[in-house]
Amino acid sequence: MPTGTEIIAFFEQYYTDYGYPLVLLFSILETIFGISWQLPGTFIVILATFYARQGTLYLPYVLVLAMIGWFIGDNINYFLGKYGWYRFFFWLGMKEGLKKGEGWMKKHGNIALFLGHAIPAFATFVSTAAGVLGMNYKRYLIFISLSIVFWVMIWGPVGYLLGDYRREVEIVVGFFAWPTALIILGWFIYKIVKIFSQGIRKMSFKDWVFVVVGGLIITWTAWNILH
Repeated sequence: MPTGTEIIAFFEQYYTDYGYPLVLLFSILETIFGISWQLPGTFIVILATFYARQGTLYLPYVLVLAMIGWFIGDNINYFLGKYGWYRFFFWLGMKEGLKKGEGWMKKHGNIALFLGHAIPAFATFVSTAAGVLGMNYKRYLIFISLSIVFWVMIWGPVGYLLGDYRREVEIVVGFFAWPTALIILGWFIYKIVKIFSQGIRKMSFKDWVFVVVGGLIITWTAWNILH
């Protein structure tokens, strides 16, 4: 299992080579309805601000790209909702989340849009619901823009401030690497076994996606534990 120092250095190399594209891409994908829960977009951005403190990236660029990514993703969600394309993602089990998003929008309106971005994955349901409910597009743009700027400025400095304590971060990462890896392995194995126990013929498209992605994660995690 790699040490905390090796893990931080490993990701630093990727950020050195692909940092800005990674921030933009994962910021977009994390906010798109149907796939947001499978991607650690906020973590990618926070880690980018951490490396910005090390001089690997430039903090203002990281924050602006995160804002652009969230903005693009939110607009995709709005039109998915407005034109009904979101129904495709019901196959992935997203119907309940969208219903909750509609409920939040009906009850809280603009406040739901603003607070939803505290966690971008939640914002996917709210922004899609805004399209489903036919919210005025100009008003929608104003509130998501204010929300995005506010929450990026809240989350962004977290990693940057931690950058002053790199050695301490390496120690913490190294300490939690083993238990985290074992928890990830155990959880994915449990979920995959549970999916197969219901019978292959009853497996949904969502189940197959989880099995494939989970299998890759199990393989990668096990490889890192053994090396």
